[in-house]
Amino acid sequence: MLEWNDLDPHRLERVVQMLLRDELGDSVTAIDGAGGDEAQDMRWDSPDGLVIFEVKSFCGRLVTSQRRQVKRSLARAVNLHAPTRWVLITRSVPTPKELAWLTGLIDIAPGVALEWWGRDWLDRRIAGRHDLISYIEGETYGLLERARQFNMEQAVLASGDDLSQRLDALLERGDEISPYWRWEFSSGPRGRMRTLMPRHPEAPVDDPISITPTFYFPADDPEARDIADRLRETLEVGGEVAIPGRYVSRFDVVAASEATQRLLGDDDRAGDLELLSIPVTQGFPLQASLTLQPSTADRPAVTLPVTFTRRVGGSHGSTMLGADASDALAVRLVLREDGTVRGQLHVTLRSVAGRRPHEVLPALQFLATLQPGDRLTLCAGPAELGGFQADTTWPDDLGPLCRLVGALVALQRHLRTLIPIPTEELSQDVVRDLLSVADALSGERAQLPYTALSAKVVPGGVPRFLASIAEAGGALYITHSAEFVLDGRSYTVSGLATYAPRIRLANRAELAANRNSPGEQVAWFEPVDDEHWYLIRSVLEHAAADDGFASAG
Repeated sequence: MLEWNDLDPHRLERVVQMLLRDELGDSVTAIDGAGGDEAQDMRWDSPDGLVIFEVKSFCGRLVTSQRRQVKRSLARAVNLHAPTRWVLITRSVPTPKELAWLTGLIDIAPGVALEWWGRDWLDRRIAGRHDLISYIEGETYGLLERARQFNMEQAVLASGDDLSQRLDALLERGDEISPYWRWEFSSGPRGRMRTLMPRHPEAPVDDPISITPTFYFPADDPEARDIADRLRETLEVGGEVAIPGRYVSRFDVVAASEATQRLLGDDDRAGDLELLSIPVTQGFPLQASLTLQPSTADRPAVTLPVTFTRRVGGSHGSTMLGADASDALAVRLVLREDGTVRGQLHVTLRSVAGRRPHEVLPALQFLATLQPGDRLTLCAGPAELGGFQADTTWPDDLGPLCRLVGALVALQRHLRTLIPIPTEELSQDVVRDLLSVADALSGERAQLPYTALSAKVVPGGVPRFLASIAEAGGALYITHSAEFVLDGRSYTVSGLATYAPRIRLANRAELAANRNSPGEQVAWFEPVDDEHWYLIRSVLEHAAADDGFASAG
């Protein structure tokens, strides 16, 4: 057991606070006596009424001055707080005579149950609490046990079970270092990580930890200036920022208690630093809508549903974080509180590669409509959260991206299958063909980029071919399919047709001159009267027939 008499009064009181919280829960409140505790070292709002705990560092028998201290504390507690129970906690064991003296103070505490918890209560509660014993005894605690465990860790691992048992033992020993904090270990995309976690909700108050990083941002380094701006914003209104190690001069972490400082260690901390604000999720999610009111009459108003999921804060305001339904559009509402409340709305398009096109298309259409001078209104139901004026122009490639995603939606609808937005870069020809097919499937005529169309004529079939083509020309209609390969997967789109309303056979004279040639001939068609070739949706089922055509291309 511990030598309670060797403890300084402050550490004794802190240990009692933790023992009471373990026994009675977090509803036990510790009172800082630096400014006067008003006769209550700790208080507990129990189901039967208020309980006041008074901790005295008495070691032996009560002397007259100590009895006066007890009576004074009891009288003040009764007058100020009217408790139903008052508990005296000391590291001495009361004698029957001392217990009788305490219970005899009923004249100054009428109706109050008086109790005395001494060393026997402390010993029972501290038994098995290696974390508290480590906190009390400091660095020398369990030296032989730690040495034994170190020797065991140097032994060869015999099996996975052996590894698991040793890890469990080490983690258990690690949990004994501090009664306030513990390390939580995990693995993720960034490798092995350890997170400092409070052992109870009051740990940040009872044993605060100060983190003091020192940064160096060269004035002639554009990246450094950008990171410095993002760091400033994170500190002022919340958020997150990653700072490369070359900009971190020092990183000091200091705990209030010696036990937690040992848990943190004194090793030099180097490397990249990432600062993240702790999010508040109470009151979220918050469903909202973002409405775009164009500044010109040629564009319609557009509304996009958004959902805010959390809030972060800093020294000068807070930030609400959310996204649209597809999570492709990140939305940040920044509220600065520096004398007056000023709001800023930040909208960021995340990568859409690999996402489902029908999910992200509304967000892309919203952004493609947005122009400088347009007004954005953010509402939660009937309540307006803020109004903002757009001050930026989206990149020129947003419009083509929006049209490409719209084309994929049309293909999905026609093929009745999901087609993720490609992660591989598409050639201009593939994008053009996708847009043309989508227009055709939507009932529009998609103008094709070429000026002529060739058709192979089978050997000996030229006379019959020329007889079937009027010299005045006419319309041409050819049904076919289109094939695409996107991210390694093939898609075949049927039900298409190439159509020209007015065409002529451009090389009729050449074909007539070679009508008896035994070889294969090629006929060329071209539009007339300023017409073009078009891709349309097929309206007839065209059966292949031996009419002199071998193929069309």
